[in-house]
Amino acid sequence: MIRKATMDDVQELASNMREDDQKECWDIARMDPFTAAAAGYASGTAEALVSDGGCFVGLAGVVPKDNGEGLVWMLTTDKVKEHALQLVREGRDWLDAVSKDYTRIHNVVTVQNKLHVRLIKAMGFTFRPKVNNYFGLGVDVYPFERK
Repeated sequence: MIRKATMDDVQELASNMREDDQKECWDIARMDPFTAAAAGYASGTAEALVSDGGCFVGLAGVVPKDNGEGLVWMLTTDKVKEHALQLVREGRDWLDAVSKDYTRIHNVVTVQNKLHVRLIKAMGFTFRPKVNNYFGLGVDVYPFERK
């Protein structure tokens, strides 16, 4: 189930964020888990990812850019591993709905965040060639997009 996020969800995510997501937040944006989750929530587009059994899996959203594009994001707990199939199935439908408001939605994922790379591919995103040393931050990323 995908529903509107709350500040309680932000706290839950900040306390239980996957290690690879924590590292990605720090490596790309120099944000700790709470700051990253709160920034997503503050964008006004945050949705909570919750399993059919009520298990909190993470947060996701699309931040509008001035050029008609959207910056898609997702941060998860370790529970995403147990609920990946449901997330992909419902995530595709959610992405179909939200992407209609944008010319394209896109972002980057660190090469080391292998689980998210697999999830992003399964949700129908196209990957571009790897970018080494992204913005001089010492981290390699895969840009991805969905039109």
